[in-house]
Amino acid sequence: MATPKEITIIRILEIAWLIIAIASIGFGVYETVTSGIGESYLFFIFTVVAGVMYGMRRRQREKLQKETDNE
Repeated sequence: MATPKEITIIRILEIAWLIIAIASIGFGVYETVTSGIGESYLFFIFTVVAGVMYGMRRRQREKLQKETDNE
């Protein structure tokens, strides 16, 4: 059972990971255009990591919301 405050915190973290993923892909594309893929591949790796974290937080929040709604 989760409180509304816990769900809000998870939602904020979810949005933060989404913003990090979007920013990382933007920086990755910029670095690829200016310096080449050899200098920018870490941005794309971090984009994948941030995307996975976003997905995990989203599933966690949806699960907690469903449990809270059923009570």
